[in-house]
Amino acid sequence: MADSDVRRILSAEDQKRAEMVDGAAFLYSVDSSTFKAKNPEEMEALPYQLYGAGRPLTSVLYAHDHDVWFDGNLTRSVGIGGVATLPEGRVKGGMRSIFEACLPQWYQQGYVFSTLYPFSHHFYRKFGYELVQKSSYYTVPTASLAPYQNDEPAALVTDPAQLVSIADAFGKRNNLTIRRKPSQWGFVSKDPYKDARYTYKIGEEAYLTFKVKKKPQGGDYTLNVVDLAFVSPQAFRHLLGFIYTLRAQFDQVEMQLPDSLPMHDMIDECYDVSQKVTQHGMARVINLQKALQLMAYPAGSSGSFTMKVSDPQISQNDGCFKVSFADGKAVSVEKQSDANASADLAVDIQTATRLTIGSLSISEALYLPGGFDCPHPEKISSVFTRRDIYFNDGF
Repeated sequence: MADSDVRRILSAEDQKRAEMVDGAAFLYSVDSSTFKAKNPEEMEALPYQLYGAGRPLTSVLYAHDHDVWFDGNLTRSVGIGGVATLPEGRVKGGMRSIFEACLPQWYQQGYVFSTLYPFSHHFYRKFGYELVQKSSYYTVPTASLAPYQNDEPAALVTDPAQLVSIADAFGKRNNLTIRRKPSQWGFVSKDPYKDARYTYKIGEEAYLTFKVKKKPQGGDYTLNVVDLAFVSPQAFRHLLGFIYTLRAQFDQVEMQLPDSLPMHDMIDECYDVSQKVTQHGMARVINLQKALQLMAYPAGSSGSFTMKVSDPQISQNDGCFKVSFADGKAVSVEKQSDANASADLAVDIQTATRLTIGSLSISEALYLPGGFDCPHPEKISSVFTRRDIYFNDGF
């Protein structure tokens, strides 16, 4: 399919057709006779841009604008959702043409990263995306939280503005966490007793939103954590202490936690802790030079390295970069004129994404089947290290 078929969906005809494409792909009913198109001003005001390909339209993609945390910095990321193609249009290159056209555009528009929740990891690797988040979900008996009993006050919250500072502090420590816009706090119920979804602020440094989940086999209830954030280890302990006060109603709690949190070591009987790891979000570096400039480097030391990257979709990322750093920050990131120069690290864009974001360390990358060449891993092992990655907002 020609790139000329790729376009932003703005016209009434394309809007209507996009709704039909989504309905066919995601199996929901669409009544085209009642569809009402948005005017240009309404389309521009949306929190996303809608792209499509085909005449008539056969493939669509939603590109959401987000600010995300990366090594303590806020940076722009485009979240991909609603990827859909009509059955009769599949395997004909429509979605490929959208990505091939949009990825360079997103670079020009100032995005540094892109994230998505895949139906198939293999499918999105074709466009430079890679698995970066393997989410850890823990199930713990509430009675096992007795050591964390405390007197920290807890208050029911219906206004998310009271939670933003906590979420920001949490996000600064967790890469790709979205800094939510006001419209993205919908999980905080304005009428928690009606919705049976409760948000509690614990002290001034932690909060959680939870709902009730009954065990499939009947019996006791599970406290299902929808969202949480905490400023410090002590704040997390206070959060666990609050959950312990609910032990008469809930016999266990389920929650997603950052990878570095040592939940098994925090419970007296580690057999009580059940951990389920799911393959979750994928990401892609859109602007590698900017990502390397924002990345955190070893504190208290200085050095340099060269990194050669292959990126078939974004030419600005394709080539060799020389990075100099000191005192935890980049001093300079320069693209080298000699594309054939030897490098300390040679990777494809998928592996570059993993290393830069922190979902993989150099020592772990040595096990990869391909797309990785590092003659002297000890030279940069302290540069590319594991960091917590935590994004679970829907888009």
